[in-house]
Amino acid sequence: MLAVVPGKDAKNMAKTEKEKSGNSATPGLEATLRATADKLRGNRDVLMKAHEEESRTPAALHEALLRKLLSGELRVPTVLEKMSAAD
Repeated sequence: MLAVVPGKDAKNMAKTEKEKSGNSATPGLEATLRATADKLRGNRDVLMKAHEEESRTPAALHEALLRKLLSGELRVPTVLEKMSAAD
């Protein structure tokens, strides 16, 4: 679609619109690059989702253990107690 710009002739307007649309001398290459970029973005999204899911389990375990530690329900022996029990 051509935009009407005062003071420009039709030939210059067509050239300006072509430049704006991003048409290049090698449209096949541009399409290939766009498709490759989309594929890489898709792979990144899948990996990020997998990482989020993997980190949920340790986070839930951390929260459960922290609650038990703070309430006194779970007690972690001190280093000295461990050392004396090992003897």
